[in-house]
Amino acid sequence: MIMLLLLKNKNIRGCFPIFIKSRFKQISLVVLCLLLLVSNNAFAIGDGGKHSFEIGMDTYYFDYKESLTLPSKSTESGWLPGVYVDYTMNERNSLYLKGSFKYAKGDLTYDGSSQTGTPVAFNVGNTQELYSLKGVIGSNKAMENGATVIPYVGVCYNNWNRGVAGVHSGITSYRETYQWYSALVGIRFEREIRDKWLIAFTTESKLNFGGTMKAYNSEAGIGNDMTFSLGNKGGYALEICLRYDINEQTYLSFAPWYETYSFGASESQLNTQDNKYYYEPSSTTNQYGIRCGVGYHF
Repeated sequence: MIMLLLLKNKNIRGCFPIFIKSRFKQISLVVLCLLLLVSNNAFAIGDGGKHSFEIGMDTYYFDYKESLTLPSKSTESGWLPGVYVDYTMNERNSLYLKGSFKYAKGDLTYDGSSQTGTPVAFNVGNTQELYSLKGVIGSNKAMENGATVIPYVGVCYNNWNRGVAGVHSGITSYRETYQWYSALVGIRFEREIRDKWLIAFTTESKLNFGGTMKAYNSEAGIGNDMTFSLGNKGGYALEICLRYDINEQTYLSFAPWYETYSFGASESQLNTQDNKYYYEPSSTTNQYGIRCGVGYHF
């Protein structure tokens, strides 16, 4: 009779053992997006170029769930406080550029199970740290009704430091780090709705690629560190932004947003301590929040 030596904490962080080493097909996708910038000065940065710098708070609800069969489960959820910094160059009928940095850190609630299906939940000492760096390029197209349409492409680097090594509810937990890139294709609509007020709607499609998850087993004394290659999947994001110009240079912005994305399951990796194979399950993350900031035109 074969007995399974359980690493109970692997249920806490979502890596599960397999007895038959199976290969998960990795889909390698390369996204090549070509914008047709029809204006003659689409790539000319003239004297009338409009630049802005914005900084603010970004508070959002984070909901992560791995695709497992009950009673096994692994989820993280809760509100995270964050900050962001944006730089934008946006001029009618000209080049559009935007760079963004986001950072958030806080405790989330883990709701999962041991590998035997015993429920495990905790929210103390479950610190999460997330940050991203994003850049896009596009073209501002003015419409006859006074609105502007901005198609764009871009890329984003993402990092999630998940949890810390420790013992929760008598079960050992460990730290994980997720890193991935996202290829972006989006479109933004802007329109002045009255004096000093502007409303903008952005919809964005993304393809995640080059994703990895590193499990720091050695920090918890449960084996060797393992790095898993995540399956490429995509998602999308929506945002509505309302901006009020205090004067010609300074403005306030308020932007509710929603984002969802997924990853495919990884291939298996060997843990040399128990000589068993583990993999990272597929997962889906949903987020929604509100950004509030102040900006400066120059």
